[in-house]
Amino acid sequence: MAIRLICWFPPNSATVVIALFSGDKKKIGDAWYGSVASRADPLIDQWKREKEQEP
Repeated sequence: MAIRLICWFPPNSATVVIALFSGDKKKIGDAWYGSVASRADPLIDQWKREKEQEP
């Protein structure tokens, strides 16, 4: 089992956006680590869009 925690710190903010991923690394090996970053980017982008829509 592998766990990766991705943290993004928005500029000029006291907020931290956290994306947590876990999975069975044994099945896909080290490719798991590379795939996590590519999955975190869309989640952070979604957070940004939702934040922009807040009143």
